[in-house]
This record gives sequence, structure tokens and C-alpha cells, in this order.
Amino acid sequence: MKGLVFDLSIPRYVLAKGVGGMYPKLHYGRGSCLSLRELASPTLPGPDWVRLRPLLTGLCGSDMGTIFFKMSPQMEPFNSFPAVLGHEVLAEVTELGPQARGVEVGQKVAVNPLLPCRCGASNRRASYVYGPESFRGVRQHTFDVVLELLARREGPDPSMLVTHTFPLARYTGGHRGQSVPRPPSVSEDRFRAHGEPMNTSFRPLPFLNEARAERVSGVRLQKLRRAAQEARDAFTAGGPVAAVATCDLVTFPYPSLFAFSGGALSPAPYVMMTNRMQVVQYLEDGTTRTLLFNPSDYERGQEAPFFKSLREKYGDFVSDKMMTRRHGTVQSHLTALGLKPEDVDYIAFDHLHVQDVRRWLGGDGEPAYFPRAKLLVQRAEWESVKNLHPLEKVWYVPGGTDGVPQERVVLLDGDTWLGRGAAILSTPGHTMGNMSLAVATDREVFVVSENGVASESYTPLQSRIPGVRAFAEQMGWEVVLNGNTRESSLEQYSSMVVEKVFAGPSRVEAAFVNFHPSSLLTGSLVAPGLSPTITLPAPNHGDIRPTAAARRAA
Repeated sequence: MKGLVFDLSIPRYVLAKGVGGMYPKLHYGRGSCLSLRELASPTLPGPDWVRLRPLLTGLCGSDMGTIFFKMSPQMEPFNSFPAVLGHEVLAEVTELGPQARGVEVGQKVAVNPLLPCRCGASNRRASYVYGPESFRGVRQHTFDVVLELLARREGPDPSMLVTHTFPLARYTGGHRGQSVPRPPSVSEDRFRAHGEPMNTSFRPLPFLNEARAERVSGVRLQKLRRAAQEARDAFTAGGPVAAVATCDLVTFPYPSLFAFSGGALSPAPYVMMTNRMQVVQYLEDGTTRTLLFNPSDYERGQEAPFFKSLREKYGDFVSDKMMTRRHGTVQSHLTALGLKPEDVDYIAFDHLHVQDVRRWLGGDGEPAYFPRAKLLVQRAEWESVKNLHPLEKVWYVPGGTDGVPQERVVLLDGDTWLGRGAAILSTPGHTMGNMSLAVATDREVFVVSENGVASESYTPLQSRIPGVRAFAEQMGWEVVLNGNTRESSLEQYSSMVVEKVFAGPSRVEAAFVNFHPSSLLTGSLVAPGLSPTITLPAPNHGDIRPTAAARRAA
């Protein structure tokens, strides 16, 4: 069997301590104290021991302290070398010693990290429960270590582990007065919905998920504000994106009541908004990737019940000639940029309202327009669209995701660093799986979503739209929501604050935030008094280029 082994070496210690700050892989890369080794299979040392098959194993703080030579001297009695790392374990019992009691073969158990023997068994119940959530919010170096091991195709053999029965905690209700849910199977943990797990080359953005774990909404907002700034600093330090281009797709009507949560004063029942697509190219592990963010198939989007009812109410002529303006299709914009369908690696949407992805990915017998592209979507959004609540159905295209092959869907669990200068922020509220695009250039950060309909949604005291400033002052709101849904307004408000901090001030007009709505408030004669106070220059940077390697692969 194989094990992930840390073996202390004085020369490697001196080298890593000396220049490891500049070259972190000296701590965990090839030639470091960390290696994958063949180990002898363990036997049961006594009659009351059990054999386990590890299901999930984490790298914890003490492991990282060991790898980076930051372990407290107080822990020396617990360390010996060489040491097999990964002592926080969720496992299944596979064999019992003849005197083992309290567990049974096939049962899932958690192992207490200190592995106490009988002489030190006062803490009989383990204080830890581990699962996929364990990896969220772990500091950046942990993910660097994990990604290095994945890149080297290395990892411990999860075939066996032996332990005394005392360190085992059974999932039979709870511990220390708290309810502990019985864990699902590992296949459910890792592949819970209708898609693949997150791409292993992606990594979580740091700090934000820890703040989201706070249960009290007001305290959570304070923590998110601080975490967003820390995450932004880490994100921008990673370097700029290769290129981004913004493409206008279609201008369409949207209820004034929703646009500013009822705060705008105008006799017009609708504002006009322009839906836009971002084409983003960034480096992922040295390879240029192409992402389409919000490539709306707006012809099919008209089948969403809300917009279908508008067309029935006003008729085709008014709907097409007076209330809608088509600027270009996804296909025509890609052609203008010199891209072919096989150049696209990923597509993503801030949420799936009014979206039909079957033309792009294939579904219900229809061939895929993009032969290689995968859909990046938050797990919560994908699960919601498959099981819509009656209050949600009016905004979704019926069957818009039906028949999409599972292998074309990548499920995300929170904030995701896609590659250099490109990230997805988890911004729930507008929908439960809402997310935002963040793009860093060498001078600024752009944030794109539909949580707000205008830049002034994030600085409402600067708005000259009648009623918006007074509404924000009366309510004491820092941001004004795009309020067509009520899944979770508290979460949407907090998400907008995260977007506001992450984007930072606009370089063009510092009084406004560098936020760019995916559907942008647009001035129109049919919407008097509802023109934006300012329209910032759209996110554009660098030159979008074809990716020859991707085409050859296709």
C-alpha cells in the first residue's frame, strides 16, 4: 500500500526555511520532505482493534504546520519521523478484532485525530466530523499542496488503516449536545447532483467561505466585508487575465418595480436593459482557456413564462419592434472575434433565469454547438433548476436544461479561482446558486452579475434616478437590490456588498463601483426618468485570440 510520508531532513529543512518563502514548493514539491512511499500493510495489533477503509481524509492545520516547519515545540511528544500524514479520517469498518465492541463491519466512523489508546481514553467521543465541507475555507497553502500532489498524480492508497476502537465516533445521533447528521455515501458526497465534481485545476478563493459560515446575518455581513477585501488582495496578486471582451446581445423590457426594489419613481412600467456576454481568456495551468459568461440564447429565452406572457400581451410587432433591440447573437460575436465553436472551453451564467443551454451543450437529441465546452454552474443553482419551486418557475425556460449530458456540467461549490485573473464569486440571493464573474487586469477588477441593474445600485446615494436616493436613505440601505425574486434578500444584500468590495472603485469615476451588470440599465424613450446616472466603459482588455491547440484537440 502507499502512504503520504513526511520524513524530516536537516538539509531540506535548512533550504526550505531559508528560501521557502519565495519558493513554496521546497516544502512540498519533488525533493522536499514530503513523498509518496510504499508501506507495509498493517496488521491488527490486538484483539480489540479494527481495520478501516478510509473514505475521506483531510490535510489539517497540524499537517500543514509540519510541512511548513511551523509546528509548535509543544507537539513534539506526538511527532516521530517518518510520519504518514492525513489523520482526520472518515472511514468504513471492514474488519473487527475478536474483542472489538461498539462498531460493526460496514459502519461509517470518524477517527479522533489524537488516536488515544486505552490509557488515555477519557475523550471517548470524537470531536470532529469530516466530509466534503472540510476543504472549504482552508488557507491557500493547503490547496497548493493538494494541487501539487494531484499534478504529480500522487496520493495515498486508501485501502486500509488500523485503529483501536476508542478513537471511533459513530454516526448515531450527535455529540456534545449537537445534532450530527448521518453522512451519505461517498458517491453522494462527491457527485451529489447531475454533473461532474469541480475541475481539480480550479481552487477555491480564500477567506470568503469562512465568513459565510457565520450564522447571524448581521455578523456574517461584517465578516464578509472584511473577507472580500482579503480575497481581492489575494486574487489581484495572482496576476492579470489575458483578455476580456464584452458583447451586447439584446435590449429588452423589465419591470420598473423590480429594477430598484420599488425605489424608482416613474410612470413607465418597464425599464430597458441590455443583456451582455463577456468573452474571457485566461491561463489555467499554463494553457489558455476561453470562457463565455452569459452567452444567452435569447431567442429561446422568450419561452420563460414571464416574457412569454409579455409577448402575448403586447403582440409580436410591439414586442419585436418597440420593446426589443437585437445587437448580435453569440455566434455572430464569436465570429467577429475570430473564434470558432471549438475554441470555447467553458460557458457559465450568473444564474439560469431565462436560459436554455441545450443549443450550446446538446440535449433532447440536439447536437451541441460547442463541441468541447462545459457548463460551470453552482451546485445549488443546478439542483434548483431541476426542482423548481412555484415562485421560481416564471423566470425559467421550461426544460431549458433537459437532456444535457452529465459530463458537460461541472458543479461548483462556492467561490472558485478559475485561473490567472479570472474567478467565480458565489453570490447567492437573487437565486440560491447565483454567482458573479470577477476579472482582474493589471489596473482594475471588473465584477459582473445581475444582483444589481446598474453601477448606481451599489452607490444609491449617487443616483439621479428619481426616488432611488431617497429610498436608500429612508431604508438605510447601502445597496439596492434587483428585486424580482425573494429567495433570500438578506443573502443578496450581503452578496452585493461582497461584489462592491471585490470590484473596488471605478477608475473612470471613483464615486461609483467597478460593477458591470450582466443586464445593464439602458436609457430609452419608452422609459422616461429611468436612464442610468452613469454608464461605465464595458469590461474590455487585451486581445481575444483563437486557441489552435484547442481546435486540434476537437
